[in-house]
Amino acid sequence: MTSIRLKEFCSKFQIELSNIVDNHTTHLITDEEGETLVCPLSKKVIQSVARHMYIVTYRWIDACLKANQILNEKLYEIQGDLTLSSDHNGMQRSRQSILPDSLPKNLLFENFSIMLKCNGCQEMMNNDELIELVQLSGAKHTTDSHFSRLQIGITRIVLCEKEYLINRREMYEKCIQAGIHFLTPEWFLESLVQYRIQPFQEYQITP
Repeated sequence: MTSIRLKEFCSKFQIELSNIVDNHTTHLITDEEGETLVCPLSKKVIQSVARHMYIVTYRWIDACLKANQILNEKLYEIQGDLTLSSDHNGMQRSRQSILPDSLPKNLLFENFSIMLKCNGCQEMMNNDELIELVQLSGAKHTTDSHFSRLQIGITRIVLCEKEYLINRREMYEKCIQAGIHFLTPEWFLESLVQYRIQPFQEYQITP
């Protein structure tokens, strides 16, 4: 997709083009692998899933221009990514979770309280960006020193790398006894992208 076609699309249908994903964004247009509805996993894809928007292939733009009208996005909606799975359909699950007939409207991490003790995630995101995603996804971001106190119905997570737990075994064991889970930040991002809470086991961190 050339920038000329993209500009033609925006001009014809009076659509605002932006280089960032924010609360005003309604669609993310992305590359795909061939015509497979599978895209590279990028920061913008993750941010778009968190905002429940359409994530569609560039072919949607070409089809709209050819038909001279805005077409239904569903045939062009991305179904998976090149990193996790080609058909996890997390994008669609996220988008449909806030539709009027999707009741009750429960955000994915609504019953989670998450503390960050990591430094971003794989150079893809910094902590400020992670915190924004945590909050958009319904979790409570906490820095509270009383985090270890039991909270009924709330799953408590510390996102960290193994280095954080070096020389902190006593603290770790107390937290584990209190029901707190220490997981890599990948657990959060991979759960969000697939819009399904992933099992903790593969992501657990120990001293």
